[in-house]
Amino acid sequence: MKKILFLHDPLSPVPPALLSSVVNVASADHSYVKILLLGRLYFYGNSPYYGEPSISLTAPPSIISPATEVLKEDVEQTEKQLLKQRLPQLEARFKEAGIRCSFSDEVSSLAEILTHSAYADLIIADALINIPGPVHPSLNVSIRELLVDTHCPVLLLREGDMPPDRVLLCYDGSFSSMHAIRSFSYLFPNLRYIPCIVLHVAGREQKEPQDLHFLKDWLPVHFDNHTVEVLPGEPADVLPAVANKLSDSTLVVMGAYGRSALSRLFRHSLANAVLEKAGAALFITHER
Repeated sequence: MKKILFLHDPLSPVPPALLSSVVNVASADHSYVKILLLGRLYFYGNSPYYGEPSISLTAPPSIISPATEVLKEDVEQTEKQLLKQRLPQLEARFKEAGIRCSFSDEVSSLAEILTHSAYADLIIADALINIPGPVHPSLNVSIRELLVDTHCPVLLLREGDMPPDRVLLCYDGSFSSMHAIRSFSYLFPNLRYIPCIVLHVAGREQKEPQDLHFLKDWLPVHFDNHTVEVLPGEPADVLPAVANKLSDSTLVVMGAYGRSALSRLFRHSLANAVLEKAGAALFITHER
C-alpha cells in the first residue's frame, strides 16, 4: 500500500483512459489516493495568473479594478459549479474500484504540493497539465519543469499508459539514475514481468559505463524480462527515438531531474525532451 497524490485541474475533465491508469496503479496494492486540486484563477489589473508566482516578479502588483473584480467573482462561481459536478464523479470512480480517496480542502499552490510530497510515496499527474504559475509567455512553466523539487517520485502519464507495454530504464552511470531505477522497482513490484530495456547513451563512443556490471547483477532480482543496450549519440535525441520505436505505451524511468527553475526557462532538460518528442509516460525521481 502507498499514498498517492493525484494532481487534478477541476476546470478540466480527466480523460477516461488517464483515470483508468490512475485506478490501475492504485488498485495494484490497495493504495490511498489524495486528490490535490489545481487551477484557481485570479485577476490582477488586466493580467491573469494562476495561484502564487513560483518566480518572483520585480514589478509591484497591479491594483484590482472594479471590472476585473466582477470578472474574478464570475470565474469563481463558474469554478464552484464545475467542482460540484465533477468531483463527485471522480470520487465515485475511485470508490467503484474500491480505492480509498479524499480531496484537498482548497486549491493547492506549488508550495503546498511540495509540502504534501514529503508525506507521500508517489505523485501522479497528466503529463500535459500545468500547475499554478504566471502565464506570461516568457515565464509560464509547466508541471514537468517545476516538480524537480518534490520529495517523492513523480509519474507523468498520458492516456492509457498503466500498465505499460514496455519499460525503458535510463542509466547514465550515476547513482541518481540507479536510485530512480530502484525506486521504480520498489513502488511497482507488480510490473516486474513487463519487458524492460536498460538504456545507456554513451555519447559519440559506444562504451559501457564503469559500474554497469553492478546493475546487470541487480536486474534479475527485480525484473524478469530485461535487456541492456548501449547506444552512441546525444541522450536528448536517442532516448525519445528509442521510446517512439518501442510501442505506443512505453514508460521511461529516469533520475537527475535537477536544474533551477530559472535555468529551465532557457534550456530544456532531458525529461522535457522525452515528453515533447516521444509519446511516453515518465517516472522521475532524484536523490536528495
